[in-house]
Amino acid sequence: MFGMRRPVAALLALASALFLTACGHGVDLAATAVAGSAHAVLNIDWGTDPPGLNPITTDNNVSFDVLNQVMEGLTRLNAQGVPQPGIAASWGVGARGLTYTFHLRHALWSNGDPVQAGDFVYAWRQALDPRNAAQDASELQYIAGASALLHFSLPDPKTHPTAYAAAGTQISHLEAALGVRAPNPQTLVVTLARPTPFWLPLTSLPVYFPADQSRVMAWGMGRYGSNPQYMSFDGPFVISAWVHNQYLDLKKNPKYWDAAHVQLAGVHGVMVSSAATVDNLYQTDQLDVLPSIPPQFLSEYRGKPGFHSTPLAQVWYLQVNVNDPAFKNVLIRRAFSEAIDRAAFASKVVPGSTPAYALTPPTVDYAPGRPFSPLVGHVLPPTADPALARRDLADGLKALGLTVLPRVTLLLPSSSTTDLEAAALQGMFQQNMGVSVQVESVDFKTFLQLMQQGRYSMVLAAWGADYNDPTTFLDLFTAHSPFNTIHWSDPAYNADMQAAQSAPDAARRGADLAAAEKELLAQLPVIPLYWPTRNWTEQPGVRGIVFYLTGPDYSLKGVTKSR
Repeated sequence: MFGMRRPVAALLALASALFLTACGHGVDLAATAVAGSAHAVLNIDWGTDPPGLNPITTDNNVSFDVLNQVMEGLTRLNAQGVPQPGIAASWGVGARGLTYTFHLRHALWSNGDPVQAGDFVYAWRQALDPRNAAQDASELQYIAGASALLHFSLPDPKTHPTAYAAAGTQISHLEAALGVRAPNPQTLVVTLARPTPFWLPLTSLPVYFPADQSRVMAWGMGRYGSNPQYMSFDGPFVISAWVHNQYLDLKKNPKYWDAAHVQLAGVHGVMVSSAATVDNLYQTDQLDVLPSIPPQFLSEYRGKPGFHSTPLAQVWYLQVNVNDPAFKNVLIRRAFSEAIDRAAFASKVVPGSTPAYALTPPTVDYAPGRPFSPLVGHVLPPTADPALARRDLADGLKALGLTVLPRVTLLLPSSSTTDLEAAALQGMFQQNMGVSVQVESVDFKTFLQLMQQGRYSMVLAAWGADYNDPTTFLDLFTAHSPFNTIHWSDPAYNADMQAAQSAPDAARRGADLAAAEKELLAQLPVIPLYWPTRNWTEQPGVRGIVFYLTGPDYSLKGVTKSR
């Protein structure tokens, strides 16, 4: 997710510890204990200040990356994306694949309270409560009864206060019917709406984390996660200091159930969005790891000790506001797509990436061992077609009764890397179709707010997979998706996505999902740009970072540092 990550997902600059979201393959380095490691502090760049650390409501990967170090759900993924016991010591699955019974271990919150099954029930209900507006709640859609809450029409509390108050009773009834219950403090039973083979890895995502119910109720949802004093932790680390927009530090959690395998004493995390500054901090040994090497400095690191390159289940794209006067006509949206030289963009602006000829990355499967990309094919061309772009622009304007394109603004999260990308796109639009695009570069928190409010013409956006299935991308643009901030709705697309849910077999489901993506690429409410690769590096003596193909970017639980 752009993070979400999750809106993944949640969007962040490749310049630092970006966004995007959990359940695939990764790189797992040896995590053997090193002399002195127990007293070591890892220095890292979070990239920017997390907009919030309430796992129930947060929806971006900056927050997810921090939360993944201080919280734990029923499971925790290993480097291959396989769920391992977390707060759940074991689990069993019913014969029809609908019922999961989790047996919780003796785990404690950082304040000494026991982590109980009821803490999961409470957290999941709060995430699905429409009054909390938790965007990542859609990841809970597979649980029986979740759909009714996700699609609940909540009255406006200002204009209809009586109806809003009455809605609370209805919501409580729907929450009581949700397919999750705690027969005792150490047992959690989850019933799914339909068999979902990829569901179990989702239990490692932040929206599936438990919440220390008594504490959160006392703090209130508005304060939960805003600062360390309004948080309880059940993961490998706790937050020891958080100075907004400067640094966020962690220290080892002595009450964590697996504290014996946490080797670091803590983590010092700065918040730097400048690619040049990040590069300098690493080169002068002030950072121990670069989770994402700024692309403009990639050649300096490639082939050197500590350098790693792994695939990502992530896509960068332009998100188009179809309600904006400039983009109401599909021909105009196609013109902007045809003006982009994806091959040049991927090789020169974001070195190491691949031109996106569709939305869903080629690293994603629609069934175990079955890549989805061949079902969609190469829909978008790698190079620009200026003549076609200008013709489609002219025809689109004529269809709208216009002679001049209304003002177009490109919104993006501010960083040296995203600024380079925006400049390259500006040049292509000007050269290949004669259109001047204005760039609005803002801080990450403002960026997310403007996106959610629909206050943009185009957005430079990204999404990383929460799980290994095309729906983690395609669900974003269904009619009722909370991430559909462009408010695009297409009957054919929605019908294909609905058909995929009830498909009798994997082949039929794959075909339905491919038909949906082809419709999306025909209408272009989003214009895919490139599929990135994770290029990262670590200093000598640092071992044990686990990077994921999907979900939160990484886990620091098993990291050791010997220098």
